[in-house]
Amino acid sequence: MENLYKRKLEAVENLKFFTEKIMNLSFKIEYQKAEAMIDERADYYAKVKEADDKIKESINKTTGYKETSQIKNIKSLIRKSLEETIEMDKCIRKNLNEELKNVKLSLNQPSTSSKVLNVKA
Repeated sequence: MENLYKRKLEAVENLKFFTEKIMNLSFKIEYQKAEAMIDERADYYAKVKEADDKIKESINKTTGYKETSQIKNIKSLIRKSLEETIEMDKCIRKNLNEELKNVKLSLNQPSTSSKVLNVKA
């Protein structure tokens, strides 16, 4: 059982580090790369979900399951990593929203560089 939790911890840590890489990208300059990485991030999430499903399956098969202190420590590390990943997700969403607002503003403002006035007589 402890090995299953260790695998989940490893998957969560990989998700966290990959999310951190995405967060450190400049969405203005590296938008396509960020978009591809966000799609790739779904694979990391799937690995976490797979590990979680294996743990649930093992708990259901085991009668008299008891959490050891080692498992409790691993679970707290998993929880902490997930909380950090959630905070990074919030930053990523915030950066994307700010970038979208900037693009909308630039699209909605008329071009001021053109000083030509067309008048028909």
